[in-house]
Amino acid sequence: ATGIMLSVSINTVRAFRKPYPKLPIPMIPISGGAFLFPLATAVTVLRGHSLTSGLGAQFVAPVVLIGVAIGGAYPFLYAAPKLITGAEISCVILLEAVMGPLWVYVGFGTVPGVSTLAGGALLLLTLLAHEAHALWESKRTAARIRAASAGVAEGQVAAEPARSENVV
Repeated sequence: ATGIMLSVSINTVRAFRKPYPKLPIPMIPISGGAFLFPLATAVTVLRGHSLTSGLGAQFVAPVVLIGVAIGGAYPFLYAAPKLITGAEISCVILLEAVMGPLWVYVGFGTVPGVSTLAGGALLLLTLLAHEAHALWESKRTAARIRAASAGVAEGQVAAEPARSENVV
């Protein structure tokens, strides 16, 4: 469900970027968080729950770090549709699933399973192949443009003396 909502959100941002090019898209997740945090706090207090009961440093520090990481990543994620395709954004988002187990291994020593490593390798190979193909296509397109512009330039040079002879 989170992936579906994230894709809806990214596509909505992409749709609004054309009619409203000056809309500050990277501010959307920040403003959403700024709206939802006080709302969630008010609902919690109105239901009679304490905001601080049972919250020790072992809980607060990771929550704050996650908030900083997500708060720092999502503005870039919302700015990305302007620069890259949705498929590329999805692949980059999937990197979290690949890197998560590796970070757990680095931090806690828990060895990821073979299927986790195989899936991660498949994703990384897919990203590598996609980028290699995009690079190849861009070089091919640039070569076509250069060849076409060289042909036009040669045609113009050949046509210019003929015009000057006809004018004189």
